[in-house]
Amino acid sequence: MTPNDYTLDRVKTTLECFELRHGYTPNREEQIEILRAEGFDPDTLAFFREAASITPRHPEEAA
Repeated sequence: MTPNDYTLDRVKTTLECFELRHGYTPNREEQIEILRAEGFDPDTLAFFREAASITPRHPEEAA
């Protein structure tokens, strides 16, 4: 597993855990705060690329 794969898995797992704990899918701003709290560096391009590839939406945002 490459470091990028591992990081992407960590991002997915972190956001899935949040969704299970809180009962809803976080929006983009919440994702950034959650991932910052988990130790990700949001100032890097890789962070935003990975976050964008798995961006969940609230039902009202998807419409």
